[in-house]
Amino acid sequence: MPKTKRYNGKESNVAQNLFFEQYMESVAKNKSNILEYLPVGYVSRSKASREFGLREEDFEKERVRETAVVVTVKGQTGIFFKEDVIKAVHEQKNLTKVPKEMIDEQTILRSFKKKDIPAGFPEQFRQYAWYGQQVGRLGRPTYFYAEDILEDELGVKLIRPGEEIVPAKSVPFEVAASPFFGLVVHGGRLFTKMEMFYFGNVAKMLNSRLRQMGQGST
Repeated sequence: MPKTKRYNGKESNVAQNLFFEQYMESVAKNKSNILEYLPVGYVSRSKASREFGLREEDFEKERVRETAVVVTVKGQTGIFFKEDVIKAVHEQKNLTKVPKEMIDEQTILRSFKKKDIPAGFPEQFRQYAWYGQQVGRLGRPTYFYAEDILEDELGVKLIRPGEEIVPAKSVPFEVAASPFFGLVVHGGRLFTKMEMFYFGNVAKMLNSRLRQMGQGST
């Protein structure tokens, strides 16, 4: 059986290529798994990964591995799996995925100014986090935080469009309430360094007072 070795490129890609090369060799040890034609109802390993979000640990599951076959299609030898099994694993993974509204650890970390990063973050705060893949995302599992945890443990609140806020640095008098770090979630690789803000009813009260002083927040 022909082999395709790919040892160049990103370390993660090389590791993945080696994993599936060894996987295919393992499947092919049973000669009955090497087929001349692709059966109906089978999908390629790449489709299982890209469209159904399966990761290496999912391919190691017995119910997935036992459906694996090796077939050469258009000159390319690859691994294929029963589509209904792949879909079932995908659906099961979605049941245990991190809710979409949670915020990933890297977004929080990169949004803090270096001087403002809480002592022990992120390692000592992961006890409050949810580890896994998030709904709608295919990236590697990581740590995610609920909004109430961000507020209670990190002093961070999300800034939503239209929400009334007041920058703490614009308030020239003492305020009984404490400000929060304001987190703007852009998505992708764009991050805004967090500043301190007052939110909600406190912000409304401050804006009213600042307007009376002729410097209300817009």
